[in-house]
Amino acid sequence: MRHLVDELQACAYAATLANLDPTRPLGRLGSEAVEAGRDALRQEAAGWRHLAAAAVDEPWRAQFEARANETQWQAYEVDALHQRLADRHWSADQEAER
Repeated sequence: MRHLVDELQACAYAATLANLDPTRPLGRLGSEAVEAGRDALRQEAAGWRHLAAAAVDEPWRAQFEARANETQWQAYEVDALHQRLADRHWSADQEAER
C-alpha cells in the first residue's frame, strides 16, 4: 500500500512540476514537488559517486565523477529556483498585507 501512495505522490509532483509557472507564487504542493525533485537529484549524484568509488579504472571513475558533479550542480540550481520562487511568494504575501 505504501508503494501505491508513494507512486501517486510522485505522479502528483511530476504533474505539478510539468505545469509549474515560475512567474507565479509557489504553493505548498509546488514547493514539495520542487524539494522532491532536488532530493532525487541529490540521491542520483550520490549514486554516481558510489559508482565512481567502485570503478576499477580511471576513465570510468572520471566519467562517474563528472556525472555526479553535473547532477549535483542541477540540484543546486533547483534549490536556487526554489528559493527564488519562495522569495516571490513571500513578497506577494507582504504586498497583500499592505
